[in-house]
Amino acid sequence: LYFAWDLREARRKTVRFVEGDRVNLTFEIESGPEVQFVYEGYAPSGSNQKTIRQNWQRGVFDAQRLSDVRETIRIELARQGYFQPDIRVEANELGEDRKRVLVETNRGPEFKGYVVRFEGASGIPPEELQAVLEDSRLVRKLIDEPEQVRESIQGYYVDRGFLRAQVGRITLDVGQPGQAAAFVVPITEGPRFRVGNIT
Repeated sequence: LYFAWDLREARRKTVRFVEGDRVNLTFEIESGPEVQFVYEGYAPSGSNQKTIRQNWQRGVFDAQRLSDVRETIRIELARQGYFQPDIRVEANELGEDRKRVLVETNRGPEFKGYVVRFEGASGIPPEELQAVLEDSRLVRKLIDEPEQVRESIQGYYVDRGFLRAQVGRITLDVGQPGQAAAFVVPITEGPRFRVGNIT
């Protein structure tokens, strides 16, 4: 109910009393202020606006909530080819029972999608690594979950005998606006081991 009223910081506390074979529950609800979101420069999609509201309601501290808002919009813009947005989010009290969250966004230059650049890959061709990411549907994860992609590539190397391979932190090389940005995957392969006879 409070969620539907835009009381995004409502909190519920449940107090339980046990009397014999009965359990009495008392709900104490603190409604919190009504939270209004205002978007300037760019309005995220309806689904992401819903995500922003839900994350705000789940949050505990405003610093965390503001960071979640920025990250949600950053991911949406990156998937549209905007990798250098300027996103400013601030929350202001409007009296005791109202709060206004202002989201000012400058999308920045547009890029023509993105590619993956595997630096240091030779024992396993870059084309093979690219196919692995595509087959595993991990290419889109480069934007919001690069660590999952890094771990998957690391595991692929180990499975193919590169037991000392190291896959470094994935970074973004934006290059020139109007061209494709590049996610750079640094790889130190090391020697390839082969399994001998098993007796």
